[in-house]
Order: sequence, then structure tokens, then C-alpha cells
Amino acid sequence: VVISNIHKKHLKYLRDNNSFQTYCRNLASIYHYYLHGPFGMVKPGCPPLHVPKFRPANIKVQRYSDRLLIDQSLNEVRDDYESQFYLRSTGDPFNFSIYIVEKSVYVEGVLCYFPYMDDRETAPRGGIQFINRANEGGQTDEKEEDSYSDTDVIFSGCYYQGRLIPRSTLPSLPFITFPKDMHHLRRRIQGRLFFNEAFTANPQKASFRDPLETILANKDKEKVKFIVYDKKPPLNADSKVVDDDNSSGTRHRQKEFTLNYVTEQFQKWLIHSNETYDKECRY
Repeated sequence: VVISNIHKKHLKYLRDNNSFQTYCRNLASIYHYYLHGPFGMVKPGCPPLHVPKFRPANIKVQRYSDRLLIDQSLNEVRDDYESQFYLRSTGDPFNFSIYIVEKSVYVEGVLCYFPYMDDRETAPRGGIQFINRANEGGQTDEKEEDSYSDTDVIFSGCYYQGRLIPRSTLPSLPFITFPKDMHHLRRRIQGRLFFNEAFTANPQKASFRDPLETILANKDKEKVKFIVYDKKPPLNADSKVVDDDNSSGTRHRQKEFTLNYVTEQFQKWLIHSNETYDKECRY
């Protein structure tokens, strides 16, 4: 693929070496699941997860600088935001699905825990804002990557058929509530949501046309049903998932649960992660 007629202000941005690396990291986040499969990047030392018929995309970005060809394979990028989501997380993820009755479709979701270690928070920050600003040709502020406030969204990555939709996020979901004196753990969880063709994105693939928060954060059990999984990792929303009474397929759905039950399971996972992985003293 050859891209031409690039606006002058963007060409100036791409000629800068630091900006070029930022551009590659952004693309690696956007196409992460094309590059690494529906389970995302596997941590070093962990066996790869076999996905039948999956062939990773081989995407390279090339440019000339002083007549020297600079070649960057996106498959080799490790410091992009989405790769850090998998490399920094600890323990078992919290896997769930949301069944949207009106659309008769499942939205797959995963929450990961990022412990406090070595006197600092380890959760990657600033990813979506970082990507948006870079796409607009703006400069990034490294300090923003470690900043945090309770207004930050938990689901900062929403993927449409495996591709990041960078301007669509979700602050939280109804089952995500925190036990007393544990609200500070909000900064240590991050999530991803995976949507299929039942949802629509705008032509630029920058945002969903569907009002995600209105649809997904609905507590009406007649409109939205929550499902929790065992410890198997989630598949992207367009992957095959089968019912409990079917012996074939890649993974079995468990029965639908009440919102209170899913909340209880989430809090158990949160407390276990906090007690097992955090290395901090609170007074």
C-alpha cells in the first residue's frame, strides 16, 4: 500500500525521527490484533496461544531520511500502548461478555490488573489521548503518560473487528463497583471491549456511531445481560463462541448471571489481585 498526497503539516511531522516512532507505535496499537492474533501479545516466556487459521499481518512502515531508508516492522514494536496492556498486567484477567438483546449480539470484554510495584503504579496511561493527538499532528507530552485522575476511563480501548476505534471509550460498566476503602484500585484496572459488525463505525474508523455508554451501561436486565467466564482468555467479538450444550468450538459460554452476581465476582477478582500482586504499604 502506497499512501500519497499527504498534507504538508503531516509530512513535517513524519520527517522528525521521534514523531515517526510515535506514529509507528500508534499504528501498532490500532492494528495490534491483526499483528498478534485475537488474544493479543503474549508475554515473554509464555507459550503462544494457538488460533486456527490465524495468519498475522506483516505491516511495515518505510520512509527515507537523508537518502537512508528507515524500515520499521509493526510486528516488532513492543512499547506501544496495547502491547503494554498485556506486558504489564499481572495474574488472571477478568473475562466477561455483554449480551445486547436489541441487537442479539455479544460484546466481548476483558479487564486486567496492573499492580503497584517498585514504588510506582504500573498501569499504562495516556494511550488513547496520545494516539488521538499524534493523529492530528500534535506533539505529545511524556508527562501525561503517568498522570491519572478518577475521571479516567476504564475501557480506553474499543475494537471493531480487531481494529482500534481511538475516539470511542467507555468510562465504566454497571458491575464495576469498589469495596469500601478500595476505590483507589480503580487506577490499577484497565479494560478492552471487542465489537463485531452489528455495530457501526464512522467512515474514518475514528469513533462508533452507536452510543456505547447508553447501550452497554444499561442496568435493565431485559435489554442487557452480563456473562462471566472461567480463566480462559477472551476472543475478539467476531470469533466463534459456542453454547454450553455444544461440544464443538473454541470456548464455551457460561450461563447469564444477575448484575449483583457479576459485581460480586468482579470484587473477588479485584481483592485477590490486590492482596496477591500489590507491593505497597498503606497507613
